[in-house]
Amino acid sequence: VARGVHEASRVLAVDPHEPAVYASCSNGAASTHTMVRVDIVANKEPVAFALPSIHKDEIRGAEISPFQRDVRYLLTASMDQTAALTMLACAPAACGSSSMVMPVRCSPVVAARLSVGAQAWSCAWDACDPYRCYVGTAGGRVLAFDLRHPSAPQMVWDGPRSGAVHVLAPEQPTTAPNYSPVHSMVAIRLADKDEGRGERCRLVVANAQHIYALPEQPNGRWIRLTGDIDREAGRSCLSISFDARTSCVGASFRAPDGTGGRMTVHELYEIGFAPLVWQRRREISVPSAQNRWARSTAFSCRMAASSRISALSLFGAAVEASRCVRLWDVEGPRVRDVASLDVAAPEDIVDVRAGQWSEEGADDGEADGPTMSPAFVASLTTRSLRIYQIE
Repeated sequence: VARGVHEASRVLAVDPHEPAVYASCSNGAASTHTMVRVDIVANKEPVAFALPSIHKDEIRGAEISPFQRDVRYLLTASMDQTAALTMLACAPAACGSSSMVMPVRCSPVVAARLSVGAQAWSCAWDACDPYRCYVGTAGGRVLAFDLRHPSAPQMVWDGPRSGAVHVLAPEQPTTAPNYSPVHSMVAIRLADKDEGRGERCRLVVANAQHIYALPEQPNGRWIRLTGDIDREAGRSCLSISFDARTSCVGASFRAPDGTGGRMTVHELYEIGFAPLVWQRRREISVPSAQNRWARSTAFSCRMAASSRISALSLFGAAVEASRCVRLWDVEGPRVRDVASLDVAAPEDIVDVRAGQWSEEGADDGEADGPTMSPAFVASLTTRSLRIYQIE
């Protein structure tokens, strides 16, 4: 993915509609920062295609719109203090035709640029509204943008400042302001519907110290889901992800190992919002310092009809000490180590993502949905992308 001497990769985005993965590629010397699309074709070598330059500084977050509508966008968050909407696919109706068909690929072009006012560290699409997206900043803010009015943020959550945090755990709230960058976020569709507003979505975000549930309105208090004990024990959050099938948030932490060294702790939390539920379900401790920032992933995949099980819940993360990606089965009563995917030196793993598509191209998330393609895990290093099929 990153072929040149001055090039490096950092984040992955999985296309939820067709078998393709997007990996960031930054060239600091040339000040070009873009995404590389890798098409996954059965029994063929992956085909890579570099999009035109999107940003002027490193891309820290990327996500493709989960909605199948007239235009499909790639959302990216960058250190150049902007987020960009790059058009990947377009239906003829969006180009003036009267026929409504599904979007097809077009020449990628930046359709809108969102001014964030600070370095952008993360981004996400709303789980219910196809016109809304979110951007997390280095200053601890979260901004909501409406694609129909992209010139300014529609709402701004001003960070977990002093006195603005309600602690879910029993510890006392901290009085120190917290300006840590919001480096991870997930948008969660609520199971219940509001009769006046229809489907609703809540955001869960993470900075280096804690994981928070954002209030529905910006003037509400951020709900801190992790307690003071995490900070006092020297733990720092590396990333969060969300598995919709199990309603679990996967989180990775860098933590002391009790001997003066460091280790990585991965945890799965059940989450709910009516009422608020945050309960630890699984914990995986790995004797690896994980000095390199890397994203982990919690995900579910459907198995083939001939399989003994219909679905599988997995957690994947980089293990710096052994230079590999580890996969754990977290479906059963005990965590089971199922795979170790090695990466050759001197490459460092920076992101792990997973995906699965239906024969039509998109997973609708229903238990009795269409026939699914084999699931896959993708690991990204600073230089290359590896794709593994799950059978």
